[in-house]
Amino acid sequence: MRKELKGKDDKDIVFLLVDDVANMRRTLRNMLKYIGYKNFIEAENGKVAMARLSVYPINFIITDLNMPIMNGIDFIKNVRNNKEYHLIPIIIISGETDKDVVAEVAELGADGYLIKPFLVNTLESKIKSVLDAVTNPERATYHFREGMIYLEKNRYKEALEEFKTAIKIDPIMTKAYAGMARVFIKNNQFEKAEKVLNEALKINDKFIEGYSLLSEIYLMKNNYSEAGKYLEKAFQLSPKNVDRAIDLGKISLKLNKFLDADKYFKIALKEGENKPEIKMKVAEEFLENQMYDKAIEIYDAILLSKPNYLDAYNKLGIAYRKQKKFNEALEAYKKAISFGGENEYVYYNIGRTYYEMGKIKEAIKYMEKSLKINEKFKEAKNALDFFKKNLKAGKN
Repeated sequence: MRKELKGKDDKDIVFLLVDDVANMRRTLRNMLKYIGYKNFIEAENGKVAMARLSVYPINFIITDLNMPIMNGIDFIKNVRNNKEYHLIPIIIISGETDKDVVAEVAELGADGYLIKPFLVNTLESKIKSVLDAVTNPERATYHFREGMIYLEKNRYKEALEEFKTAIKIDPIMTKAYAGMARVFIKNNQFEKAEKVLNEALKINDKFIEGYSLLSEIYLMKNNYSEAGKYLEKAFQLSPKNVDRAIDLGKISLKLNKFLDADKYFKIALKEGENKPEIKMKVAEEFLENQMYDKAIEIYDAILLSKPNYLDAYNKLGIAYRKQKKFNEALEAYKKAISFGGENEYVYYNIGRTYYEMGKIKEAIKYMEKSLKINEKFKEAKNALDFFKKNLKAGKN
């Protein structure tokens, strides 16, 4: 069970030390022992660290940024998006001094940042300042945190009161304005949300969350032009945010600004160069917007580095099928099965391809294979019924 932090002098803290360099983990451990701490869990990357969090009573994280498999940025995202772990203090240790990277980790919710190399007293001072802020928050911070807890529980009235109290104590606490806006958005009170966010931006015109929330509001209104304008402002302040670049690409496509879309997707692909999941997101946008050649180019690039990626083969097949390149589509689907084994979605797509080729008996065979794996696959069931009706009508 994860223990509650007592204060800045609490020496019973369980630290999670995340760094792919064993010597760095050893150095951190020795520094912490010198300070007086004694409980340490180690991990060599973010993926292993997430597994450690599920097993050990971690209550303080010190992590590097540049690591294989899952880097520090993605690790922080996972921690902050998990209701069980999201309040754990996080200190970043990194040789990275790029202001855009620093802006991104601050936006993600890191509590401190130390540039390598650093002295033991610098580490001690940073840990104590973070602990003091967490365990003895100022009154405004206390009410803000209470508001966030109520918001997570969908207790909007109580959340709103806590955020208002925080602002009354500290009128320039922009994150409390954002909290109020989130309550209003949940209740579809968009005008009220816009009003408080604009108040926050008057206080701090570099408030990234404010611009992002305004973009969300305009997206809900299907006003893509305004949504893009505010999201671009957030992106300029934190240009390492890959998801934001992809969202700007999507908005640009909605506005038929294809050159802008291409620009943002290229930024996302560059930042996610070694992340197939990022490339898949971009390719999916091209696929949905009937830009099949661009989608195929990305799927091919993914499969060069990861030749057993079943979903990439499946989506590649869809892109070819949409272009009526049926033989290429079938080849992609067969590779998906060869590398990934039987899959109901792949068989479903093979069935659709054969139907479009006019080979209804083959189409039926593969829809039946799909349903054999998942008998509740509604789309496959509907397609099978449709194909059989066509076969009876003599359309094969």
